[in-house]
Amino acid sequence: MKKLGKFLVAGALAAVACVGLVACGGSNSADYKGEYKYENTYSAGSYYGVKVTVTISDVKGNIKGKDSTGKDKTYSLVTDGKITKVTVEADTDTMHNITPSWKPKEGSTDLGYEAAAAGLNDYLKKFEGKKVSEIMEIDVETNEKGEPEKGQTGDLFWTGATQTAGRTILAVQNAIEEWQLSTAKSQMRKILKDGGATDEEADATLAAMGDEAIESTYWQMVELSQSQG
Repeated sequence: MKKLGKFLVAGALAAVACVGLVACGGSNSADYKGEYKYENTYSAGSYYGVKVTVTISDVKGNIKGKDSTGKDKTYSLVTDGKITKVTVEADTDTMHNITPSWKPKEGSTDLGYEAAAAGLNDYLKKFEGKKVSEIMEIDVETNEKGEPEKGQTGDLFWTGATQTAGRTILAVQNAIEEWQLSTAKSQMRKILKDGGATDEEADATLAAMGDEAIESTYWQMVELSQSQG
């Protein structure tokens, strides 16, 4: 385990020693990119996949705990996020999320290309207002090639276009992972600064930790605060 330094220890203990979490509104909003693809075995050099841009608004919570001197302190930290918009990049000649040649078979529930393309924007609106924690709990089943299994059900699985939905969900989850890391870095830096670290000391501590440790440490703190709230 890396030596984390006195400022990290003090800040982390203060956040972990929380006694409750009160959710409040978010303020910061930013765009995050995500992508999911796998090879099209029927066409060399082509892929099934999608690139998304996900707009996420931070959701903050007031975490009550102790500061490094033992005094009561309330930390206003990001504890979740809310999706306000999802957009997708247009399919290209080498990557499709909705295949132009897709035609519904007689008697099937498949939408086919025309209906799926026409309904895509309405489908994407289903993500709006969802918390990122909800999206990350969705389990998209895939085969050994990475292809989403057909017929999966749930709030965001699009009936008649479940593979298109599965690829989209996985791309959105990848974008959320970028948000999770970015948020963990900014909030851990805030904790360090609240504990008395200078900018240089906070930067050095975070660099010594590395991305994986920063992310796991921060979100474990949030999870603990929610379980005690």
